[in-house]
Amino acid sequence: MPHSKTLHRLAPPADSEALATTFANTFECWGQGYEDSVEAWVLRKQKYNVANNITVWILKTSDGTLVAQAETIQESGWIKGCQDPVPVVGIGAVFVREELRGKGHGKAIMTQLIQKLKDEGEVKVVYLMAGGADSIYYGQFGFKRAPYKLLAFQADSPCSATLHNAKSMSAIDLKRISLMDSLALRTKVSESPTKGSFALVPSVQRHSIVRNVYLSFGNAPVGDSALSTSLGAWIDDHNFLVYAHFYRNKRLCITRMESTSQENVRVLLEAAKYEAARCGFEWIYLWLGEQDKVLAVGTTDACGFIEKEWFDEPMFRFLDDTYDGLHYEWLANQRYITTTM
Repeated sequence: MPHSKTLHRLAPPADSEALATTFANTFECWGQGYEDSVEAWVLRKQKYNVANNITVWILKTSDGTLVAQAETIQESGWIKGCQDPVPVVGIGAVFVREELRGKGHGKAIMTQLIQKLKDEGEVKVVYLMAGGADSIYYGQFGFKRAPYKLLAFQADSPCSATLHNAKSMSAIDLKRISLMDSLALRTKVSESPTKGSFALVPSVQRHSIVRNVYLSFGNAPVGDSALSTSLGAWIDDHNFLVYAHFYRNKRLCITRMESTSQENVRVLLEAAKYEAARCGFEWIYLWLGEQDKVLAVGTTDACGFIEKEWFDEPMFRFLDDTYDGLHYEWLANQRYITTTM
């Protein structure tokens, strides 16, 4: 007789087994270069989870066997018809041990987790990152794709003649821009003809989480003195970009960009080239959603963009059943939401 499966929400140190189970199987990829053991890596991950409000969920059978796990992160977002931000949850690190796959454990934890969030009644939207066959898999749970293109260009020598038009973004700039950006996105969502319109609130905390993800888990150990303090490039409150530093793979990842002209796009990207070259990076990555493509078209040849394949893309769904069957639209630069948990 098959064992029943029950979902559990965990907090440190109770999540140690789940984290160890996940990363013991992927330590070569995720852990090398940080600590000498999986245990040390788990301790650091626990501190990171607490600091960034990440929750570990596990699925156990009635005999106590841990068969699947996932993580969630708390966010806020705009949806059509709501003047105030609504709770949003990102799902990541969905994992079933290799020897237990093909038995429905992944489907069980996703089904129970989504139902749990629905039953609690506060969360309005859930999102995740998936690609290839995974996007088909998560489609069965009601998730819709939010396609984008990944463009990349090499961080060769910037054109110094344009650098004087942009300055390094300060924390004060970022705070002010985040507020303006958030209000602008609320208006875009409100005015969108699509009932299933959604955007994440681009708060300073959101930028910090993305930045911390890259610094904490996307990088080989880098001394504090070698870390760049630059947050982005700024011309004015309508022309700016925000980036995160990916030291391990030597690339600068643009996580938010706004501009009113193609000329200003060039200036901002030249400033990004300068930052990348200063850090010894080889590539700059930029993810563009459907609404961003027109602005970038005129800069492609000038900046030497090439289109690259990427292994995942945003997917999201509303938890309210009244949205079932409707067209969904994720507004703003979707890569802005990335959290590699």
